[in-house]
Amino acid sequence: MCLVKMSMICRAVAWALLVVHFFVQEPLREQILAVQTVVCSLCLELKPLHVVTFFVIVIYFLQSSYEWYFWSQCVHHVVVGACILGEYYFKEWHFWSWILLCWSMRWLNSISMYHQHPIRSAARCIVFGFVAQKRFARTFKDGFKWSWILLVHEVALLLLPVQMLYEVYKFRTSALPAPV
Repeated sequence: MCLVKMSMICRAVAWALLVVHFFVQEPLREQILAVQTVVCSLCLELKPLHVVTFFVIVIYFLQSSYEWYFWSQCVHHVVVGACILGEYYFKEWHFWSWILLCWSMRWLNSISMYHQHPIRSAARCIVFGFVAQKRFARTFKDGFKWSWILLVHEVALLLLPVQMLYEVYKFRTSALPAPV
């Protein structure tokens, strides 16, 4: 079988397993996620699928409980916003901001991916997949710019068109010839 076809099949199976794992209970959830990571690792080149898998695994291992407090939700969304701004404007600080995000997810217990209805979590993964599979995430690193989709409340997805327009504008202005 051609390697490209195998990679496409692996990506399709990995996306399906990722969505399905939200709808099953433990310990089957962990086993499906483990199989999904193995199938994902069979993909030859890094794709947005690897970014979403990375975040789901981090959330899975870091999330011990979930406590909804207004202040923790606000702080979490500010940290996520800082990470995305760091990807665009403060590139020298972007590693620091992602580490801060991982610790804030652990300390604030503000990610409810496994403590809410599975349709909400699966829908965020699907939205991320559609956005990232298009021309917005050309590289593995570009996928991190869109990872906020997985980490915020669905109401914040109203900002998604703003980021898409910015990406199109940035791409178009970088393609223009420099003035003489």
